[in-house]
Amino acid sequence: MGDLFSGFKRFSQAILLQIWQSLYIFLWFLFFIIPGIVKSYSYAMSFYILRDKPNYNWRAALKESQSIMEGHKMQLFLLDLSFIGWYILGALCLGIGLLFVAPYHLMARANFYEALIATSEEGRSNFYEQEAREFDELFDEFDNGQNGPDADDEPSKGLSDDL
Repeated sequence: MGDLFSGFKRFSQAILLQIWQSLYIFLWFLFFIIPGIVKSYSYAMSFYILRDKPNYNWRAALKESQSIMEGHKMQLFLLDLSFIGWYILGALCLGIGLLFVAPYHLMARANFYEALIATSEEGRSNFYEQEAREFDELFDEFDNGQNGPDADDEPSKGLSDDL
């Protein structure tokens, strides 16, 4: 019985996130339609982030959503676009089909988020491992007495040598 209401522990943060996210998207829509659509895809993962990271507030979730969606907004747009046929078919069935399509679409978006997080964390760890290897190789060159990568070059002449 205790797990039944566990989703409501952060209810106030979710409400604040919904209000501010809607306000920001509305303000972007005031500029033109396209910037509003782009920003709505920028903020699309904020609820998943709020769920995954309990120490985040609504602002941090919006910022994190913007950062992880950088370069992936078109992929999510194409995913959403692929559901148009399903939504039309669901609407033609007097809306009863939407009872099946909407959860399917939300699950596809949740899987998109999971894949996005997995690739971004893997990408970050690979980046840091690469940087650490390069750093270690540089220090190995110094430790071996080579005095750095330009050890074979002649020492450069100073200004006094040219005069």
